[in-house]
Amino acid sequence: MKLSWSILSLLSLFMANTVFAGPLGEGAVVACLAGSDLNENQSKCINGLDGEPEGTDYLILEFFSLYCGACNANVGQINKLKQNLKENTSIRYISLGKEFHAKKFADKHQLSFPVILDEDEAIQKTFGVIEAPQLYVIDRSNQIIYSHVGLLKNSDIQEIVDLTK
Repeated sequence: MKLSWSILSLLSLFMANTVFAGPLGEGAVVACLAGSDLNENQSKCINGLDGEPEGTDYLILEFFSLYCGACNANVGQINKLKQNLKENTSIRYISLGKEFHAKKFADKHQLSFPVILDEDEAIQKTFGVIEAPQLYVIDRSNQIIYSHVGLLKNSDIQEIVDLTK
């Protein structure tokens, strides 16, 4: 019993000295963050619109993990979202796991969107992602105009479609 109290005391001390910023919200502006594209084997600015087709005004980032049930379920919702979006919006998946996990997720769901690796967790830390799935909509000025944690509902999809018209 004494050992478990010692562990609990150490854990409490650690938690008291740890800051969990939490996810970024609407209105935050994010600088260019580099990540490696799973399929292109090159580093790119994951949250900027540079390199996107002309006329792209919005970028959607979906943070996922292979073993997250809601992340796996959200793939269908992201596909539904893409069907309802205009051509002015791009979507990228950001892996919270290693390359092997990202590839397995992409293959399992036959993803048609770029998958970005974040093996050093720099992107995850910048956005304050502490759980998945987590989605951000970013406009041309790199401002977050929408954020969502968890499984997307049809009402969330409609809200994103309305925002990106």
